[in-house]
Amino acid sequence: MRNRQRLLRMRESANERNIIRSARKLNFSFSQKDKYYGPHCNKPDMTPENYEISKEAYLKDNMNMTEKEIQEIEENTRIQSQSQLWFSERRKRKSKNVMVHDW
Repeated sequence: MRNRQRLLRMRESANERNIIRSARKLNFSFSQKDKYYGPHCNKPDMTPENYEISKEAYLKDNMNMTEKEIQEIEENTRIQSQSQLWFSERRKRKSKNVMVHDW
């Protein structure tokens, strides 16, 4: 009798471990195509020519600085987390990086 109970407990324990193992396995399979990538993604709303014109205008307006302006920005943004100017300038630089690499 004791062996039978022990065997039943061992089987239950093994079943619980198998349930836990199978619960950990996640299967991510998608039946639909991702609408944000590949040929199904949204197309740009600008022609390549308009994009180049806009890119050049943005770079001209936001990135052409004198040495004095660069130094002033550097001095005024040393405490980054407390500087709204730093966040503003950083946002411009991120945009520039994306445009220059033409993602």
